[in-house]
Amino acid sequence: MVLLSGCARPLPLQTGQQTVVTLPSAAPVLATLVQGSSTPVQPPAGVLPSSTPARAAPTTAPFPTGILAPQPSVVVAVPTIPALSNAALWQAQQDDRQEFEVAREYRATAPAMLLWFDPLTSQHLEVGKIIGQFSAIATFTIRREDVAALAVPYTIDTDYGLTAISPAVKERMRAAGYTERVEAFVLVDESIIFADAAGLLQHDRSSSSSASAT
Repeated sequence: MVLLSGCARPLPLQTGQQTVVTLPSAAPVLATLVQGSSTPVQPPAGVLPSSTPARAAPTTAPFPTGILAPQPSVVVAVPTIPALSNAALWQAQQDDRQEFEVAREYRATAPAMLLWFDPLTSQHLEVGKIIGQFSAIATFTIRREDVAALAVPYTIDTDYGLTAISPAVKERMRAAGYTERVEAFVLVDESIIFADAAGLLQHDRSSSSSASAT
């Protein structure tokens, strides 16, 4: 053994074993260096500063079970109701309609209103006033009013002396599809009497005879 004077500590002996060195924590050293210098300091390779949180690996949420895939919508086809014809709308205004086998002759002893049902507006329009003989093809009752009436065919601007009816009424008839003939009606009251052709002729002859005798 060789002793050296003046050395404060003994020199390490060379041996054949590897020296293991424990490094201090890098975080305090980095903190001290960052505080004393404005230059960013990179930590040693493989060492992360303790203030940097570790990023967790992204996770995939499991697909919820028990949920059914959206089903296609079901379309329900609703049958369309065909629109009523003008004749059907007019018939819907009538109760207890009785058709005559042949047209019957009636006489209005006082001015009677000749009416027409407008199927587009469901209104009863006045065509004009008639007096004297007219033909009817059916009898019925006006629904919801319980009034007896006679169905009277009318040739527009021709029959019963009504040769110049209101242009507004005529336009309503044209809009509903009637340009030549409509089925009008007369409300029955005490001024409407029934008479066959023979009775009317007899009545006319009696009147003529009385007038001649005077």
